[in-house]
Amino acid sequence: MTKHILLYASPAIGGLLPYNHAIVCALATLGYQMTHVQDIPDALVELFGSEGMEKTRQRADWFVAQQKQVGVQKHIWLEGAKAAEAEKIIAEAKPDLLIVSNGGPVANFFPKRAAIKYGIPFIVVEHLVHPIKPKEVPEAYAELAQQYRDARAVIAVSQDNLRLLQKLFGLAEDKGQVIYCGRPATYFEPPDLQVRSRLRQQWGIPDDAVVCFTAARMDIIKGYQYQLGAIKRLKQTPAWEHLYFAWAGTGTLADHFKQMVKQAGVGDRVKFLGELGQINEWLDASDIFLLPSESEGLPLG
Repeated sequence: MTKHILLYASPAIGGLLPYNHAIVCALATLGYQMTHVQDIPDALVELFGSEGMEKTRQRADWFVAQQKQVGVQKHIWLEGAKAAEAEKIIAEAKPDLLIVSNGGPVANFFPKRAAIKYGIPFIVVEHLVHPIKPKEVPEAYAELAQQYRDARAVIAVSQDNLRLLQKLFGLAEDKGQVIYCGRPATYFEPPDLQVRSRLRQQWGIPDDAVVCFTAARMDIIKGYQYQLGAIKRLKQTPAWEHLYFAWAGTGTLADHFKQMVKQAGVGDRVKFLGELGQINEWLDASDIFLLPSESEGLPLG
């Protein structure tokens, strides 16, 4: 009988989307029955607003369409899921394994709680651990530590994250492992000059230009505003003659950043590429990779 794995992700934004996508597709290709649950917490629903949530759904839908092509048919989209809703999903699915993909240690409390209740083995993947505990959920830390004890495995994406989980969030010193966010070998091959030329011609970038490439969702935490500040300064230097910027990603602030670029008078030098399934071709086309994020667990770029 085919084993059933349920991947429950919260929040379904940013780098978690391609990470979860890779895991879901790989497991489906290996023959597992997959269910993919994505949740946006209440706080982010309120922060993003109706327009931002529509963009968030559109980005998630792009990945869902790709997953259906490899046989993943069960997708559940949630916004501000409560304990009862998460428990119902776990109870009805009865997976052989639950994987919770967390945007922070206090994410996905409810599905983990349900897995423990129904005796379902689960693995926790922690993508980002801030060095300061959220003050609004102190009562949750005892339960979080118990969930870590009950988990079959706790995976962090960096040594720093693992140390913070052990120091601040109750993960036992002898539990937890680091699995880095990897990339296929194709990302490390020499640049393809034909791809470089094709993309530059397609986007109106001279062959001799110096291209600075960024791949990140368009949100404050990713630091596009800092990059734009640097661009304004560079505009006043001799180097400006050769500089172009390519920004890959979408997000709640995409339109805002486009307006900022227009107001700065650099719209001809900043190319908005939109959502990309793979960025390796743009790594071929670029000379410099920029990621001015305020915070990253371990960047996938």
